[in-house]
Amino acid sequence: DRATGQGNERDTRTGPQDHGRGRSAIESGKGHNEVTVMGRRRGLTDSSYIRTDAGDDVILVSGQNAQGMYASSVNAGDGRNSVTIGGSTGMDSSSSVITGAGNDVITITGATGFGLGNGSTVDSGAGDDSVRVTGAAEGLSARAAINTGDGDDTVDIKGGTHGLRDNASMNAGNGNNSIRISGASQHGRS
Repeated sequence: DRATGQGNERDTRTGPQDHGRGRSAIESGKGHNEVTVMGRRRGLTDSSYIRTDAGDDVILVSGQNAQGMYASSVNAGDGRNSVTIGGSTGMDSSSSVITGAGNDVITITGATGFGLGNGSTVDSGAGDDSVRVTGAAEGLSARAAINTGDGDDTVDIKGGTHGLRDNASMNAGNGNNSIRISGASQHGRS
């Protein structure tokens, strides 16, 4: 399944009972694009991807009863992008969110599990970015990583038990950055 466009578009996909978009591609051109993918189970799954070109894009991926993203990717390009990923776990199985240069807002939520886990990554590029990851269990777990580029970034990682766990990492680029990591354990990480 593949959908392509020229830019300045709104694209909403709702998936079947099992998952939203499996082995699918959504591509949009330059301009302001809005992409929403919602699955009753997973949002994006099995090597699916969303790719938008330069512009101020809004991307929402939601899995109601499983992962927001599973083995999938979002690449929002340059611009002031807003990317929101949510599910029982936010991002799983080496999923990735990449935003280019610009002041981006990235929000990832795991309602019952981790926010970002199992080798999944967020790379927010240069700009004054805001990255917020929340997990009912861990914020970041199992080799998950957040990398922010140069700029004055705000990063908030919150877990019900641990902020960071199992070789997860957070790296901020040059700039006046604000980083908060919290969890119920004494230091927010293990």
